[in-house]
Amino acid sequence: MDSRSLLMVCVAGLIAGTGAAAAADGLKATFPVPPGFRAEAFATEPMFANPVAISVDADGSVYVTETRRRKANALDIRQNPDWLNHDLSFTNVAMKEAFYRDRLSPENSAQNRRRVDDLNGDGSHDWRDLTVLSEAIHRLRDTDGDGRADRSTVFAEGFNTIVTDVAAGVLARGRDVYATIAPDLWKLTDTDGDGQADQRRSLAAGFAVHIAYAGHNMHGPTMGPDGRIYWSIADIGSNHHPHEGAIFRIDPGGENFEVFARGLRNPHEFVFNELGDLFTADNDSDNGDRERWLHIVEGADYGWRNSWQYQIGKMWGANEDTYPLWNEERLWHLWFPEQAAWILPPAAHVGPGPCGMKFYPGGALDEAFGGRILLAEFTGAAGSSTVNVFTLAQNGATYDVADDRKFLTSIVATGLDFAPDGGALFVADWAGGWDLNNQGRVWKLFSAASETDPRTLAARELLTAGFSHRPEAELAELLGHGNLNVRREAQFALADKRAAATLSETARKQGELLPRIHALWGLEQIHRKAGGVLEGVADLLNDRNAEVRAQTAKMLGEGRVKSAAAPLAGALNDPSPRVQFFAAMALGKLRDADAVDPIHKLLARNGKTDKHLRYAGIRALELIGDLPTLTAAAAHTSADVRLASVVALRRLERPEVAVYLNDADPLVVVEAARAINDVPINSAMPQLAALIDRPLTNAWLARRVLNANFRLGGTAHVTQLATFAADNRQTDAMRREAIRLLGDWAQPNPRDHVVGAWRPLTPSARDTEPVKVALREKLPGMLTGSDEVRAGALKLAGSLGIQLDGQTLLDWVTDLGRSADARINALEMLADNGGPQFDEALGAALNASSNPPEVYAAALKLLAHRHPEDAAAELNFVSRYRLNSHMQAALGALSNVASTNLNSFLATALAEMQAGTLDGSLRLDVLAAARARDDEELKRQVANLTASLSGKPLGELQLALSGGDARRGRRIFFEKAETECLRCHRVTTEAGVVGGDAGPDLTGLGSRVDREYLLAAIVEPNREFAPGYEQVSLTLKDGGFVTGRVLKETAHELTLEVPLAGEEDFL
Repeated sequence: MDSRSLLMVCVAGLIAGTGAAAAADGLKATFPVPPGFRAEAFATEPMFANPVAISVDADGSVYVTETRRRKANALDIRQNPDWLNHDLSFTNVAMKEAFYRDRLSPENSAQNRRRVDDLNGDGSHDWRDLTVLSEAIHRLRDTDGDGRADRSTVFAEGFNTIVTDVAAGVLARGRDVYATIAPDLWKLTDTDGDGQADQRRSLAAGFAVHIAYAGHNMHGPTMGPDGRIYWSIADIGSNHHPHEGAIFRIDPGGENFEVFARGLRNPHEFVFNELGDLFTADNDSDNGDRERWLHIVEGADYGWRNSWQYQIGKMWGANEDTYPLWNEERLWHLWFPEQAAWILPPAAHVGPGPCGMKFYPGGALDEAFGGRILLAEFTGAAGSSTVNVFTLAQNGATYDVADDRKFLTSIVATGLDFAPDGGALFVADWAGGWDLNNQGRVWKLFSAASETDPRTLAARELLTAGFSHRPEAELAELLGHGNLNVRREAQFALADKRAAATLSETARKQGELLPRIHALWGLEQIHRKAGGVLEGVADLLNDRNAEVRAQTAKMLGEGRVKSAAAPLAGALNDPSPRVQFFAAMALGKLRDADAVDPIHKLLARNGKTDKHLRYAGIRALELIGDLPTLTAAAAHTSADVRLASVVALRRLERPEVAVYLNDADPLVVVEAARAINDVPINSAMPQLAALIDRPLTNAWLARRVLNANFRLGGTAHVTQLATFAADNRQTDAMRREAIRLLGDWAQPNPRDHVVGAWRPLTPSARDTEPVKVALREKLPGMLTGSDEVRAGALKLAGSLGIQLDGQTLLDWVTDLGRSADARINALEMLADNGGPQFDEALGAALNASSNPPEVYAAALKLLAHRHPEDAAAELNFVSRYRLNSHMQAALGALSNVASTNLNSFLATALAEMQAGTLDGSLRLDVLAAARARDDEELKRQVANLTASLSGKPLGELQLALSGGDARRGRRIFFEKAETECLRCHRVTTEAGVVGGDAGPDLTGLGSRVDREYLLAAIVEPNREFAPGYEQVSLTLKDGGFVTGRVLKETAHELTLEVPLAGEEDFL
């Protein structure tokens, strides 16, 4: 967008919006409206476009963020994969900015043409183009009361530095608007009431360290029940935790910044329920995992690190040897007994693309939404995007997801917000696919009477008039109001008045629960500013209401009330897991060393029953930080206490964790190894490496032991790795891993072999000579392993120039019972050695009728290197005997070999293809080989062939109906980052069900449809929807109207999934 166009957009935003209001007035809902609801277009483009987040203020103003920079100025690593290693190395925002200024300098304009458009029109593609487009926040107003916005102003823009990210979150509170536009959390203030911010202040900075994936932004500013602003960053990271997503909180004035939780990938928004518990949905990595529903508690780590995104996919340099830790160690799974203890597992898995979410505050829509959460699921396509509604059911110290239903379908919702009075739901509709489309709508949903319901009107009047002028008695009464926003604002007003006596009296009043909880929260707000308030409520730990006891424990911890240590320790034995949880968390905040023994008892009693309760014990041990006690716990009789102590030491990054490497419980040992290798705790690395002498049957442990030896370097550790690879007590997989590490020794990958993080070693300090010495000594032992181990050993030996006995290698090549890899490696070693056995081995491998295609192709390549025309002549043999899989391999192997025989063969094959007589399974390979040749006649034939196909269905792509390589296809489906098949589709594998559910399950699809259907579905995915993924609208006999997703259809009956109503049958 040039400067003139940008000016036009800004001017349009300041106009009253008559045309846009008229467009909204005539716009019908583009999605099925649930029964009992009405939907109206509140606003639409050109008032704004590309909406990401939405916030409704008490006066009815609707604030919408508009992104203009997504992928244009806020770059995407998927379009710049060659920058990945640089990106992984960044640890702060300044490093990214310096990188942009260097790599996107005007001098590099020509090569940066593919990275950034010349947006400023100066003829150069450089970093200055990253400063052209600005994010914006729009304020929409309905000034005439007809339910549609008729005035739009640009509340704030000018967010366009070289490192500015997307405007992905907004929170309106009167004249103040909080916006998450990395690298800053902004407080924007309209001091004169003209609808535009005239003051702006960065409350916190240092966010968006990495380039990473587009859509991974800073989101969700939310007012917490404690009066603090909470928000999140995705795994683009922050200066505080560079390589993971996190949730933060801060006072509205910018004081008391804290990291609240970490280990997230891409949470967009989050919600507090009426008890003050925090929840979010974290997006999956598109690598076969699932989206996670997480109960967020202070200090917890939920397991994600940004480097794990890049452990799958050739695009990122990953291959079959790269360890995909996130999937292999099942960190995203629901809890299972062997799961890593350092993470808090998800409570549930949710649908694809979770983004906007809101908890209903209460009011006229209670029947549909009371006590429920709405969650938008953005898939980039209206047909599979939804807004779901569900409840949470307490289960111990955490919650389960319950009653999950679809509320809206066929809408690409990005942001949600309820009118503060509870009378309507506002939905930001992206109205397009993944990329910027300069469209956007805000829909308003309500019931026939919800906006005029007395509950709505009463809440609206209270929220509009404000609370600061109200007397304490009235405010205390309002703590029991049916609307959460009213309760919260009354609480804040009492806290501002320092009304401790009134709040204390309310907290003690038996009866309704919610007023008592809000009173406790208000007391904590006062205590945080002035102190000396919460000491007087410690006796409520004995209240007859379990939730009051739990909230009291929580507030005593928040207030660091040291005099409450003894009663809090007693609360660890409370019958309620929630009370136990908050008591343990509080004791940690008090740093009370006397609480260690009661916490140990809690951990031992809980065992592996309640993961949140276990975490509370871990957190308490960490915060108390008594190192002698944490180390001495290695002798504790409870494995659960020992496991918790390991995680506490990990969180403290203490080398004392190494004492647990000798534990009797394998899970404790693995957890200690994880701590040392993954954090890393380098001073404990030698103790971890020393475990290599043991039989290591647990792969999670073995990988880290091997990696420790690799990273430590030195001749002794080379010998250890070689000895391990030759040790028949070890598993084949880990012996192969040891061999791989030896192969990488002198040129180590700068990304860690286990966690994939940027941890470069110094190649100059690592020589191949010790590897050669160790390999010569240990190679006989390696060759007693499985074929895979032997193949790896032979390949390593060949790469180091270590020669083996020629007869032994010949025996390997001619042994048809050995694996293809082992035979190929032996053949290549013979070729390098140049011994007399090579010709015999080559002849044996060229016997197409007795060798698999990959062995035959390897032999052909070696023959072509010596006698190219003889190699090309082999094509006639395999063609004559119709060995098509061998022909495919041969064409791939010889396509770049200089040979007139090969040109002649391909010319004949192309003529047969044109005539329709060439075997279908060879067409793709012949065409690919011909295109690789620099021969004019072949070029002419290819041009004629492709021209003849252009007018047919699917054009040239119809050649893909047969042939190909199923193994390569499998790798593309499961591993290729560019295609991301598993983002939308799931499939059942040997390891279980993997993938997303935005699209149909593909398990067994090949047995249900023909090849033409499959090919068309791949290249034109929107041409035909799979059964169950299309929407239909029915006009009923009684004149009614219903819309839903087709679940089942017969000649006489149709079953639909109807929003809110569930499954319904129609005759």
